[in-house]
Amino acid sequence: VGSMAVTPHRQVTVVFTEPYVPKAAFGEGVVVSRKITKSITDIDSLNRPDFIVASSRFSQAAKVALETFPAAEHRHYFSHAQSIEAVLLGEAVAAVGPEPHPTLWSLENAEGLYMPFGEETLNGGMYAIAVRLGDRDLLDYLNKWIVVRKEDGWLPERFRYWFRSTEWYDEMVSPPGRL
Repeated sequence: VGSMAVTPHRQVTVVFTEPYVPKAAFGEGVVVSRKITKSITDIDSLNRPDFIVASSRFSQAAKVALETFPAAEHRHYFSHAQSIEAVLLGEAVAAVGPEPHPTLWSLENAEGLYMPFGEETLNGGMYAIAVRLGDRDLLDYLNKWIVVRKEDGWLPERFRYWFRSTEWYDEMVSPPGRL
């Protein structure tokens, strides 16, 4: 059993449960500097040649940033943390990175960053639990468990706690949203 993005290629070798998180939960998110601009509300308003968009070199985030904001200038850094640091230092208007990093960065640095598209990602996908082909009993059990845990609020609350809050940061030596 493993959790992963649902793709047609993977569906050839495994069967997936029902998705257990919202479709837009994972993918590439965007954070924008409050110091440079507060007017970014949609993709077109960020897709400008006078704006610099930061992302991590050779990453999915860099690919999505280039596709989504072709008119913007792009700068690539060695890590997602360095790309967000560029925004905080005023070297870039925005950073694109894999969720939940942009959300956690904006929560940890609310005075300097905001998420112009809310919780929507640029390329959200479905995530589910992968089960070996032919293991119908386990698939049925997991699907029923997902339905019950969504309905009783446990899965949405766990998702909010781990991916949309910093409540758990005190339990870590080096939380992901802190530079």
